Formats: sequence, C-alpha cells, structure tokens
Amino acid sequence: MSDTLADSRIEQIVEEINDRIAVRNLAARRNTGENTDHNSARFMLTESIVLTVKKANKPDYSKKEHTGGEEFMALRCYASKRGGLIYVFRPLQVADYAEMEMTESAAKKSLSGFEAWLKTIVDSSLDRECRDAQNEASIEAERDKLMATRAEEYAHLGFGTW
Repeated sequence: MSDTLADSRIEQIVEEINDRIAVRNLAARRNTGENTDHNSARFMLTESIVLTVKKANKPDYSKKEHTGGEEFMALRCYASKRGGLIYVFRPLQVADYAEMEMTESAAKKSLSGFEAWLKTIVDSSLDRECRDAQNEASIEAERDKLMATRAEEYAHLGFGTW
C-alpha cells in the first residue's frame, strides 16, 4: 500500500472516530443538561470490578474496587491511544472520586442499559443524517432545475459560449 493511500485511510479512520466522539459527547451533554429526565443516561454496574477513577481537583488516576450496583451517568468520551473509545462517567451516589472511565467494550459488558443507549444514539444520529441528506438532495435538485430553466431562457443569446 502506498504512503498516500495509507495516510488517507488513517485520516478516514480518525475522522470516523472523531464523528463518533462528537455524536456521543452531544448525547451525553443533552442527558446531563437542564432536562430532569436522566433515566436514559443512568447505568448500573452489574458486576464486581476494578475501575479507573479520577479524584476531584487531582490530575492523576487510580484504580478502585467496585462491588456492583453503583449507578453512573455518561459525561463524555474520547479516543484512546489504541483507537478505541473511552467513556467518562460521573457517579450518581456519593463517592470519593469525581469521574470513572471505561472502554466501550467494558461498558457494554458491565453497565446495564449502556449498549441499548449507544444503539439509540447511533440510530437517531443516522436518522438525522439521512433526513439532512434527503433535504440537501431535494434542495440541490431544485437548484439544478432552476439553473436548467435559466439556461434555456438565455440560450438564444449565446450566453456562456465565448
């Protein structure tokens, strides 16, 4: 594979990851905004697991044992060094840390309702993208029709034949 082909593929992958991050961050912001119905963004830990946590006002991370049953709310996500997505959650109960992080695959496995929530976000995003594309296509068709009409209107003048 040539360098330019490899570079364009890498750029495409990065763009796809950034799009996924933007969509999921938007959904997380919507669910943590002023809307009081947070049920769709709450996830309960279904197993005993050691998780990466970040204390408030401290830049470093640590590991903390969780017993299961704890509830979390999605805040945001970011791309990891290996190209996957890391989700950041806020504990809904009183905790000695401010944020918890999990990979997408770990969250799907250990947080009840997380996979369904992701599917809802992606589906609604795809639906919106399809509607936008259809609207854009109809606007483009109208513009093309108008341009064809104008071209016929000015054809006898030899407009644009210089």
